[in-house]
Amino acid sequence: MGMNKLQNIVVIFLLCVVSILLGLNLIKMNSKFSQPGEGSQVHLDPTLKPEDDPYIINQVRNTIIKRSDKIQECYNEFIERKPEKFEGLVKVDWRIQGDGSVSKPELISHEFGDDEFFKCLKDKIKEFDFPPPPGGIEKYVAHKFFFKKQAE
Repeated sequence: MGMNKLQNIVVIFLLCVVSILLGLNLIKMNSKFSQPGEGSQVHLDPTLKPEDDPYIINQVRNTIIKRSDKIQECYNEFIERKPEKFEGLVKVDWRIQGDGSVSKPELISHEFGDDEFFKCLKDKIKEFDFPPPPGGIEKYVAHKFFFKKQAE
């Protein structure tokens, strides 16, 4: 009889510990959603990486492809100013608000050195209108654009 009591106490203790840990994790996740810090990644499911998120893979990627002509305009203007630079990679991140609008596009890395080009990219990305994210929860997006001068 004494062993059953001890087992019950151990089980209750473990359940309490697990409940406390889950509660702390939930508080941590909720604070991440309600007030994302600079550079944080906010997703509907915090276990998903952006590259695994169906919304990012489908709706976001498709919208970027459909709007790629706007991004190309920036590169064409850049090439007119600096024809010696043929190709390069630019990584930009931004947030998609609950209504699908874009906020805070920022340059992460680049192989170009032209502020006018970067401003154009950020302005064009701000104009993108994405489908609203699932649940209306803000999404963080990072995208690489590879630019290459077309053969004439």
